[in-house]
Amino acid sequence: MKFPRKTLDITQYLQQVKSLLSDDECAIFIDTNVISQLYRLNDAARQDFYNWIEQCGNRFHVPIWVIHEYSNKVYSQKTKEYLSELDRIKKQATEFNSISDFVKGYVGDSLLQGSMYEGKIDDLKRDVDNIKNLLNKIGRTINQNLEEHQRKVHDEIELKLSPKSLTSNIYSLIPDLDVAYRQRYENQIPPGYKDASKEDNRIGDLIIWKEILEYCKTNSVNKAILLSRDSKQDIVYSPETQTIEDGRKAGESERIKIAKESLVYEYISITGGTNFCIIDFKTFVRIFASEYRELAKSFQLATAEEVQDVDGISIIATDIPRTSSCEQGDNSDTEISEGDPELPLYSGTALRDGQYDLDNPQGCMDSYIEQLKSYNWYIQNPAINNLMELNEVGVPDTEVNRSSVFVLGRNILQSAEGSSASAISFIENFSSYIKKWELYFKKALIDGILFEMFFNHNGEIRPLGFKSTFYEEIIENINNLRIDNPFSFINKYLSKVKSRFVPRVGTNEIYIFKFTIDSNGNTKSLVCNGSDISETFTQGLGQRFSFPTQVDDALMNYYAIFKNQIKVEGISSDVTTINFIDDPTELPF
Repeated sequence: MKFPRKTLDITQYLQQVKSLLSDDECAIFIDTNVISQLYRLNDAARQDFYNWIEQCGNRFHVPIWVIHEYSNKVYSQKTKEYLSELDRIKKQATEFNSISDFVKGYVGDSLLQGSMYEGKIDDLKRDVDNIKNLLNKIGRTINQNLEEHQRKVHDEIELKLSPKSLTSNIYSLIPDLDVAYRQRYENQIPPGYKDASKEDNRIGDLIIWKEILEYCKTNSVNKAILLSRDSKQDIVYSPETQTIEDGRKAGESERIKIAKESLVYEYISITGGTNFCIIDFKTFVRIFASEYRELAKSFQLATAEEVQDVDGISIIATDIPRTSSCEQGDNSDTEISEGDPELPLYSGTALRDGQYDLDNPQGCMDSYIEQLKSYNWYIQNPAINNLMELNEVGVPDTEVNRSSVFVLGRNILQSAEGSSASAISFIENFSSYIKKWELYFKKALIDGILFEMFFNHNGEIRPLGFKSTFYEEIIENINNLRIDNPFSFINKYLSKVKSRFVPRVGTNEIYIFKFTIDSNGNTKSLVCNGSDISETFTQGLGQRFSFPTQVDDALMNYYAIFKNQIKVEGISSDVTTINFIDDPTELPF
């Protein structure tokens, strides 16, 4: 058994988990709470999840005990518990009804002095009635359709998940587990030893675990993943030091938990396999947000209430300004020649935004940047939502302000790549949100987004893939703004890069990618337009890049080049998958 990890590179870990989720040798199992999550997603998001299940094919499995636990909810008609927040709307409407008449009868002119209702008591009474009517209308609408919605979700679950159920004989497992559970509890062996105080289903987690082990052993499954909504301390742990994006210390909400080493050891010992890991639903959404965007958006809305309070402290951003203002300042640290009238000036710390000073905020967008740098969806999303309502940026055209907008662009793309639902929505439609901004601020935002795509927080070119998941949407939005020479800034900086292959943005150049793949299907080299670019195409051992039918999309998202500018050579008809060139590293699970 391995010792617990003290350090974890989150970026590498997520890449390897994503590759594992697509690995034909990897079986995927879900916990019961994943089914409860389906009730908390909107229709489009659930369809995203079902589409992913279909992509998994016969590797996706539902343990029998999961079906048993969910069935008990159905038998007792308690699936409504999954949607407890919706019940609160009806209660809020009832409570407001009970106080609305009192408010209208009690409030007088003395209470309205200095307020928007001063001298307008009838307006206040009308607004109280409007709120009461709206709450009643919303409550009736939701409750009227709630039972039908639950039936619909249940029917979907039955249709989509029944073919994926295991055929385990759980009744042969249960009799021997009570003694085994007591032994595991006394020695704190996962899973389930934290559930000793539960009155019901104390050994449920252990039964599911035994099902997984039995299936993988019987079917010689080499790798397995358990997808769960829980991050129970008896099955996962959080490595102390976690980094992301070129060594940056991970924010608290970016930190992840991985399977306890004793579980991994038991899996390997019992099944003869090589890899086992546990991921929570948040990590799953984070990995697939760019591909299943409706899932990411709905999940974050559905869970905002759950994470609103941590240790009694609200983490929902409520004080983000909807208007921009700043103090005048001077910053002479610039890396762009003032003699070039086409290029705006940005400070050196904007280009190296890891050094951008938020302790002494002066730029017009610094308050937004601070929220985005929280690396927390539930702080980033409200910040972006407020930004979407910012029709104009009424501040002077100074280097400080332009630099602030530039760094804002960088952090919006960071947030979108980090799966923030609102940041994704912004990136998809930003031309409509900034159409009334002044030209120099439009350019600054665009320059920041594009710079972040290619350069890291130290202002250095990214060594492997670029942050170009949203490349098509970004370029489309830039073109919608009809700005002269919108790519001059980024192309100026890309032209300075000599250490690796980089494209030019906004041109019609054709890029011919030639793969060399051996008889075992392993990529040995990659050449583009005659230059060997293999060093930009390496990842951990055995990681998949794409299927042959999707290679154009994958190359676009990796190298920031439109599909119609890409031509591929060297992939024969017998190649079933395209892997990165091996850069062997120890798998972090």
